[in-house]
Amino acid sequence: MSSNFGAHPNKPDTENGQILRTGALDSVHGTSCKLCEYTAQYPGFKHRRSSLAKLFHAPCSKCQSWRRPKDLSLCTFCTHLRLDHIFKCRTANTMVFLNILTLDTIRDRQSYCQLCHFFSMLIGNHGTICGVNVSSIPVRLAICLRHDGHTIRCLINDKGRDKLAEVYELRHEVWKSNSSASLDSERTLHQGWPITPNSLKTYVDWQKVCSWIEATPPGKSINDHLSWNLKGLKVIDVYQDRLIDAPTGCQYLALSYVFGGVILNKEAVTSSGGIIRDYLPSTIRDAMTACGRLSVSYLWVDQLCIDQGSSEHLHQQINQMTLVYQNATCTLVALDGTDAHAGLPGVGSRRVWKPAYCSLGGILIAETTSNIDQYYSQCVWPTRGWTFQEAMFSAQLLFLTKAGAYFVRRDGNRWTDPLLEVNYGQRGSIPIPALSDYWSSLHAYTARHLTFGGDAIRAFTGVLRNLYGPNTYFGLPTHHIDRAIRWHPNLDDERTRREGFPSWSWASYHGQINHSPSNVGLALWAVPNQKSATEITICRPSQGLQWDDYPSTTNAIGEEKQHILWTVWLAWTKGCINRACPSELTLGSAYGRFQDLFKRWPTYDVFWQEAFDGPDLRSTFSHQDCQVAASGYGRILVHTQVTCFRIMYSAIPRANSALSVQTSNGELIGRVNVSHRNQLDHGALCEFILLSVDCIGKCPNFFDIFPEDTSDNLAVKKYVDSLLYRHPDGDIYPFQKYDPHPFSNNFRQIPFATAMLIETDVGTNIARRVGIGEIALRKWVEACPEFKTIILE
Repeated sequence: MSSNFGAHPNKPDTENGQILRTGALDSVHGTSCKLCEYTAQYPGFKHRRSSLAKLFHAPCSKCQSWRRPKDLSLCTFCTHLRLDHIFKCRTANTMVFLNILTLDTIRDRQSYCQLCHFFSMLIGNHGTICGVNVSSIPVRLAICLRHDGHTIRCLINDKGRDKLAEVYELRHEVWKSNSSASLDSERTLHQGWPITPNSLKTYVDWQKVCSWIEATPPGKSINDHLSWNLKGLKVIDVYQDRLIDAPTGCQYLALSYVFGGVILNKEAVTSSGGIIRDYLPSTIRDAMTACGRLSVSYLWVDQLCIDQGSSEHLHQQINQMTLVYQNATCTLVALDGTDAHAGLPGVGSRRVWKPAYCSLGGILIAETTSNIDQYYSQCVWPTRGWTFQEAMFSAQLLFLTKAGAYFVRRDGNRWTDPLLEVNYGQRGSIPIPALSDYWSSLHAYTARHLTFGGDAIRAFTGVLRNLYGPNTYFGLPTHHIDRAIRWHPNLDDERTRREGFPSWSWASYHGQINHSPSNVGLALWAVPNQKSATEITICRPSQGLQWDDYPSTTNAIGEEKQHILWTVWLAWTKGCINRACPSELTLGSAYGRFQDLFKRWPTYDVFWQEAFDGPDLRSTFSHQDCQVAASGYGRILVHTQVTCFRIMYSAIPRANSALSVQTSNGELIGRVNVSHRNQLDHGALCEFILLSVDCIGKCPNFFDIFPEDTSDNLAVKKYVDSLLYRHPDGDIYPFQKYDPHPFSNNFRQIPFATAMLIETDVGTNIARRVGIGEIALRKWVEACPEFKTIILE
């Protein structure tokens, strides 16, 4: 058999002139099987030969007692798999990876092998749905045996690139069926979901979809017309084919799609507002059809309902984009489309996808649709910047895809489980952040692509206004400025500068943005007033702002808060805030005295008021500084400590741009992440400004710089101890009584300050952000920093 496979991979494998059947392999010994040897050598997946021999070659009394269909024909490769034996007889959790060559090779064998025919349909369907040419891409077959249900996964892998394998992952569930049952009858999945092969209709099942959509979604009222506040809104009357002013309180559908640079035909809209469907892109035309099938009279589409020639109307509608989608009865999502010509599958064009299935004796292997989050991740729509807030603020979303319709509804701050037009396979969940979570929203949004970089903040305006109203400045919430200013690009991204935005704003960088955990600000920030050169707006924390992002209901959280309060008190005691520290406490105070800090500063804003607020607060910034800040675009003022350290490149090559921070005598004190490594000279003396202290006791990964095995290095232990603060009785602050792993735990107990690396223009004295890093607080204090007002742009 093995010689046949190697010599004639594309021809029928025969034994005495007959095509091999599923029971013909038991006589083959696993130790000499080329298929098993190849599987064992597959890169990254090392199987023991003994286990492979047992899996694919050991005799099985159960299999021998079963009656196999006489008309079941398999090639040598598929016979070797013994899938009927594996799925019926194997009970332990197992995962086996095999190579099944390419789709072209499989297609050559599908005429005489039923399983190859199944794989051919399977992979071909995936290419159709995702718009990918998978004919010559290598494919791996993963057999996953679990107690809660078996699966087969086909992993498409282009030239060994794992990322492509993750993108094009196919999941297929295995059903057990009665051998006498008809192949088209309904069967039950292990998890309990019903399946009927070939049940997806050519066109959308409008009766089913209509039953999903609520005319008045949760959060809306039938009396919403009384508080209708959409200004200048236009909609398309799909029954009259006319662009009109939206009737107050009307029900309408909104369309969310990838426009893809398509130029709208000028003749599509007449001078009197008439709509000529034949001149419209397919996606818009299909959306009008969908409105009619759903018995909704009006449709909102940005390209038609916003006057593209009027900057005033354009600005007005962008500012109320949140309301446009919030007030829509439902948003139609062209999830598959790459441009406006793609259309809505199952509306104006036929859906050609048919699930593949294969009967192997007593089991049925059937293809399932991707769940919503898997399908979502494979499409272009969720990678586009403008579609982010369109989904965020919609009350109901109807995704129209080649594999069927998916529907979700917003329930408060979360999405309901999706409803599927073809209800089999796992449902998944919609990967859209909660409306109340700025940090997760920004992280998800900045991973998307914008055709025009200048839209970076504009396409996120709805989220900002919904959460903070007018209290934002270049994309940062001013009430949360201490944490917001600590953004840093994802180290996995290739970071490039985006022109047109200030260096301190996340909008100044292409690529995904992350935020560090909550922290305590030690700097005073102010926004200049463009209309009045001497007026400024102090960035105050919002009332009741908590110390961290966690509810204070467990002992662990209490310990976190204890560290937070002690660390900020320590920084204040050491002069990091430009105001006298309360004198009731000292480093030698009894442990119990520090518990009083909880009562004194129950929330962050109470601490801020004592540390910064007062009648002389505005005088912190001079009139001259205010005038200079107001005279330039995107400038912000900060009053904080400033000092200089040296920047050193690590001797160990790293994928990220983290550089070590050292004192002038070469002592390592922290690290900094910069946007471009080549813009700084090795050993350069650079300027840092103090931003905050970490709320959670964690240190930067010094093991990126130190040798890996440092646990017995006394010099390193002594060095780490020099970064700690201790109570006079010897305990490490914040009061760690028991230290089972002293070296590693001591690392975590080092208080760190967050600092911004800046470069200052000598001529203008205006600074720009270069990077964000962490520096040991004790070494920052020992550097004798000075308080200054810095103007960033």
